[in-house]
Amino acid sequence: MSPKVLYAERNQLCIHLMKGCLEKAGWDVTGVLSTDEALEAIQRDTPDIVITGVVLLASSGYELCRAIRNAGDPVTKRLPLIVLSWHERPEDIGQGFRAGADAYLAKPCDLDEVKAVMDGLLKKKLKATKTGRQ
Repeated sequence: MSPKVLYAERNQLCIHLMKGCLEKAGWDVTGVLSTDEALEAIQRDTPDIVITGVVLLASSGYELCRAIRNAGDPVTKRLPLIVLSWHERPEDIGQGFRAGADAYLAKPCDLDEVKAVMDGLLKKKLKATKTGRQ
């Protein structure tokens, strides 16, 4: 079974491109445009990993990360979160991590780097699950 990715991004073309690249690499990708759509998608079918842009429709990727981390659900508390952004100033990166992101990658990003970060976060999640750590 392919790992499931939820990709939140306000730009439909970016969703299409990322979806195509990740699906070729064996991932099952769902794309959404907003925090509300992302939270609904997580409730319907919890993904293995979430990737979000910083700017979403009517909110931000930071808000999405906070909503996922503060939901009180032990499953989403461990959900790996990656922020992709054109902003790479230290304060932007810090804001992503303070919001609950596990990784912050600057756009344009190398697809191999994205996949390597995703693989690493999933291995870390699997290890934590096996050892009973949250």
